Amino acid sequence: MLILASPLSVLASDTAENESEKMETMTVTATRTEKNRQDVPVSISVQEMEALLEQGFTYGTDEFRGVPGISFRRGEGGGDVFPFVSFRGSSGTDGYLALIDGVPYVGVFEEAPLDQIPYGVVERVEVVKGPGSTLYGRGAVYGLANYILRRVEGDENKLSLTGGSNGYVKGQGSLTRRLDSGVGVLLDATIDEYDGWRERGGYSKLNLFGKIEMPISDRTDITAYLNYYESDKGITNGIPLDNEGNLLPVAGGRTAFLGFGTPKDDQQLWFGTLKIDHSLNANLALSASLQLRHSERDNNLNFYDAFGFAPDRNVYAVNGFRSEKEQDAAVFDGSLHWQSERHNVVAGMSFDHATSSALDMWSGQHGFTAECGFNFFLIEVDYATGQVINRDHPCFVVDLPFSDNEVENTAWGIFVQDEISLTNTLTATLGIRYDAFKRDAEFDPVAGSSASGDLSGDTDAISPRFALAWDSAIGNLYFSYGRGFNSNFGPIFEWNPANYARPENKPTTIDSYEIGLKTATEDNRLQLEVAIFQTVQKDRRSTIPNPAAEDDFSQPSNLISYGQRYESRGFEFSLAYLLTQDARLAVSASYIDPEWDEYIINSWGTVIDLSGTTPVGVAQNTYYLSYDHRLAPWIELRAVYEYYGDYQITQDNRVDGGQYDLLTLGASIYPVWWPDITFKLTALNALDEEYYFYFGDQTAPTYATPGPERELRASVEYKW
Repeated sequence: MLILASPLSVLASDTAENESEKMETMTVTATRTEKNRQDVPVSISVQEMEALLEQGFTYGTDEFRGVPGISFRRGEGGGDVFPFVSFRGSSGTDGYLALIDGVPYVGVFEEAPLDQIPYGVVERVEVVKGPGSTLYGRGAVYGLANYILRRVEGDENKLSLTGGSNGYVKGQGSLTRRLDSGVGVLLDATIDEYDGWRERGGYSKLNLFGKIEMPISDRTDITAYLNYYESDKGITNGIPLDNEGNLLPVAGGRTAFLGFGTPKDDQQLWFGTLKIDHSLNANLALSASLQLRHSERDNNLNFYDAFGFAPDRNVYAVNGFRSEKEQDAAVFDGSLHWQSERHNVVAGMSFDHATSSALDMWSGQHGFTAECGFNFFLIEVDYATGQVINRDHPCFVVDLPFSDNEVENTAWGIFVQDEISLTNTLTATLGIRYDAFKRDAEFDPVAGSSASGDLSGDTDAISPRFALAWDSAIGNLYFSYGRGFNSNFGPIFEWNPANYARPENKPTTIDSYEIGLKTATEDNRLQLEVAIFQTVQKDRRSTIPNPAAEDDFSQPSNLISYGQRYESRGFEFSLAYLLTQDARLAVSASYIDPEWDEYIINSWGTVIDLSGTTPVGVAQNTYYLSYDHRLAPWIELRAVYEYYGDYQITQDNRVDGGQYDLLTLGASIYPVWWPDITFKLTALNALDEEYYFYFGDQTAPTYATPGPERELRASVEYKW
């Protein structure tokens, strides 16, 4: 329920009544129909993009700050290249589904590709906690993040320029027009440049967006938009940890790059969407959308190598990796919405087809011989000097082709959901969905590599949903049950039949139970939401040594298996309160208690039973507090405090840590002598807190990536 939109900065109204209206936010994500979030029997947070920008939004994952039940870490990419986002204790990148205007946006590895979201034209982000698979299918295991793009509200021109620490410059220009014919046009261009506060932490981004909203008749509307995005990002890496999780002293300190070459992530992407909305009659409406995407990506990365780490020699080890990828995707989504006095039914189907090709190359000291040291592309970096010490080894190779693959993914599903008004105060929701998936993978032979062969697989899943909501005297009390799922196909390299045996495919499923309360005062000055949840996830995918390879060396060395069981439970709280017509307070908190019920892994022939442990990277406690105050008609001040608690760093729970808190301060200035201009000042990490995101393997901490230092931002916006 938490809303980060500051009504004080969006509206210059002097009445508390108008301020309260800003807290009435409609949601379409959780029900596929326009509905006040207070009436939806599931936990929802609405993040307004304008408020996020005021608080220094820089990367994907910043939209999850302050959302109860969600925590995140940033990996070796430093920003949004390799984010680890945890919804209600989920421990992987496939825990939630990203949507753009309600259309699923799934990456090559079935992850949410936050680095491809066109944030410059996002109006708000609706974050739904709890499975959404009944309405949206795969990927919506623990929740959804729907990125709602701006609509044409009227005629407006806008120019903005932002500058800040470490070479941060962002320029944006947009134009909206509503023509006499009713046609709406939106054009937007955004340029984003950042040197970064760490070596190789900068980026350059360009986004061009065009949209047209066209009424065909009194009953039919067509919306079409096209987005082009290109980026050139540097890639940072981690800082090694000792066996107890302490940072080791490295050359150049926390801002330095330790690695090989010039790691980067270059992308070119375009996607276009065509949507038709047609009203058949007063009670029945049709909606259909088609999205086409094409992306090209060149990754040059350094991956941490735990086996090469040698602190007795000051060696920090990485594997050099480069990949040239292309992906094409077509996504169709169609639904019928029928509403009567007692029923609100939505039914439909979806179809998703994606093809990708990749040439993967590796760098480092490679060879499973005595001469080459039995290594897999090992790069040894002396972290005391920053020098690569094995660069001249005769077995050291650069960009050696290792895998040439093509993959085709197909998914389709049908669904129906009915919200039934049992009485004036009691509403039941019943829904069900069926989905089917197929993957065909082809690995062409590459000299010197074992990656070769073809492999196909398919699976399906059924997702039921039930909810009961009671509009009581104290607010909306509800119980919700839902099943989320993912196809569980996993990364492309696990479909190489030469290295991985896959005798079956099973989707991973989650059964989620939630009890909650949503309440508000009559004037909406105060809004409160409380939720208690329990989730059980089954058939998580894992890799174990292949028993068939013990006696037959022609068999793949790894086996994909299923059956791991995982539970999470917790409590979420959020409160938004307009103290006066000039002051607003928002508070949120969450407690997450996840546990592996069954987690047995085989690491290099050693069986490790991690059942009963807590998964790594999930902060048990998070707190958030924001305060906005309009001191005078021409100035508004704001402060945001965030707290993220400790989490487990190693899978055996031997080492934990990672707690940090941040303070962000800001001000908006509205010159009375020039009402079309707004100045905004922001201090991110205002107290210059030194903090890190920690990572580890089964029994040992591995590396940490530092969080950003204090950065100052100043922007000017001109609207006319």
